[in-house]
Amino acid sequence: MCRLFGYIKQPLFDSWYITRLIGQGTYSEVYEVTSDIETAVIKVKPVFTDTPESFERKISVAEREAVIMDTLKDCPYIVRYHRKTIQKISDLKYLFILKMEKLTPLTEQSGINFIPPEQVIKIALDIAKALEYVHNSGVVHCDVKPDNFFISSDGIHKLGDFNISGYQGTERCVSGSHGYIAPEVYTATTYDTKSDIYSYGISINQLMKQKCSPDFERIIFKACSPDLSTRYQSMSDIISDISAIKRNIYINPEEFIVKK
Repeated sequence: MCRLFGYIKQPLFDSWYITRLIGQGTYSEVYEVTSDIETAVIKVKPVFTDTPESFERKISVAEREAVIMDTLKDCPYIVRYHRKTIQKISDLKYLFILKMEKLTPLTEQSGINFIPPEQVIKIALDIAKALEYVHNSGVVHCDVKPDNFFISSDGIHKLGDFNISGYQGTERCVSGSHGYIAPEVYTATTYDTKSDIYSYGISINQLMKQKCSPDFERIIFKACSPDLSTRYQSMSDIISDISAIKRNIYINPEEFIVKK
């Protein structure tokens, strides 16, 4: 399948087997796995060390995503984390494996280039709720983009891929994806929640292939303002403003009440 597949010992987690490669990136590979009764996803990260002394440091870096996702697992708008395991290949080679729920990537949905305005607003509100929970938990995502948006079978849009996420106030190098990184990230010593807000605004703006309401467009343009002083300062404010628009558009506003 790919460069890590031959190293992975199966079955995983007692009764799970790899069925196919879903995707791969610089730091990991993602596979679909199945048991007798359900399907899930695993992310496999290589931890190849130079010396035994460097093992703990490299494992700690690999494990950060699992720790963060475990902290966020009660939020219905975030991809659900299940468990982790470490497989030893040799004294200097290990695989760090995370198991998560399997969802459909938003960018693989049919009709992604013609999303109706009302669905764009729904996506914007769901992902905003996810980021509000992330930020209130002391975490910054650092890589908000449509490729990391997923949709569940019951129509809930979720935020995933916390591979480069970190904790607020932690010193970091420039991280993120080209085209979504906030301007201040290139000069700041830390990655701030307002940088996530910028990436969120750019992401939702990309999904607006059709004309949306002027009020909604103003919200999104404010979210991705390059000027920190005019950008939204919190996801809670964005949620409040989007919810107000939805109450004006839809007959049943209770469907869109933000649950704290």
